Amino acid sequence: MLSLAFSALLAFPKTLEPKSLSNIASASDLKESITLLAEDVAGRKLTKSESDTLDTNAEHIWTNPTLLAQVQSEQLSSGGEVHAQIFCSWFGILCSSPSPPPMTCSADSATMCPQSSLAARSVACSSITGDSAHITLGTAAMGLPESLQGLFWLTNQGDSSSIMSFGTSRDGAGLDAFNLNAPDGKHIRVRVGGDKVWSFADRSTSWNLVESADLIYEFSFEDGNGNAPSSVADIQWAQIIPYAYNWGLRVSWTWLLSFRMQLLSAAQKAGGPYPNSVIWGRPSSVVGISLSSSYYELVQIMDGAGNPIEPAFSNWTAYCATTATGGTPGQIHYHEAV
Repeated sequence: MLSLAFSALLAFPKTLEPKSLSNIASASDLKESITLLAEDVAGRKLTKSESDTLDTNAEHIWTNPTLLAQVQSEQLSSGGEVHAQIFCSWFGILCSSPSPPPMTCSADSATMCPQSSLAARSVACSSITGDSAHITLGTAAMGLPESLQGLFWLTNQGDSSSIMSFGTSRDGAGLDAFNLNAPDGKHIRVRVGGDKVWSFADRSTSWNLVESADLIYEFSFEDGNGNAPSSVADIQWAQIIPYAYNWGLRVSWTWLLSFRMQLLSAAQKAGGPYPNSVIWGRPSSVVGISLSSSYYELVQIMDGAGNPIEPAFSNWTAYCATTATGGTPGQIHYHEAV
């Protein structure tokens, strides 16, 4: 069986310019710079509550290059004059309310929906439809190409993963939002234990590990030559980097352990059981050696309009009802922002 190997986050030397966000080198540098700027604007020291809130949000923004660039742009675009509204929007401090507001769970939120706001849900597999009531349907309106729309069945996963979506969630912080022009090359980050994008066949080992780590899959798509795609039509492959947010660990040594995803062509699907579905193959390798036993597929069971795709949809429903899926046959389990 394949076991994950996480690489520790790199430690950067500290080179801080107290009132500039352009030359920070760590999360602690970011917090210190923001603290100095905020105290200048407020004309007072931050309270302990504000400092704790800033700690949490600075750490998250530092680990997300897209958000970090946006924060830096806010500061630079104002000519170095940072306003209280920016502190409130990005860091939850210096807001007009007596105490910093709780992080809200919405797609547009700058901060990540806290796990404490994610409730565990269960639903019968027979109740899954295209209305996004349980697992959010990935659609063209979300900017997704056809190859990523709808719902996907992760085959042969037993009591682990069941169906998932690349659709936009309410996790915020840029999560679960497809962007082909992402500056860091990570075109979508799927929060496995996040808001209505991933489900499990049972609340067993995988469910518990995902909750403990707050696992995020970072997808970097490629064309047939392994380069960044210039358009969605060029997408044929993806490199997947698992990131354990709570542990601060990212499996980034792809030469050692590599998780890949390949869009199967019509010729590759010919003669197979699911010719009508989009299928992504999921090969993995260790030090360049393919692990055939770990191979599985993401099979589209519903399209971007919410129409079931046969025979994949019926086969998933039937598989869901078997004891191979663990102790709760006929059900799936997921999280929802509340």
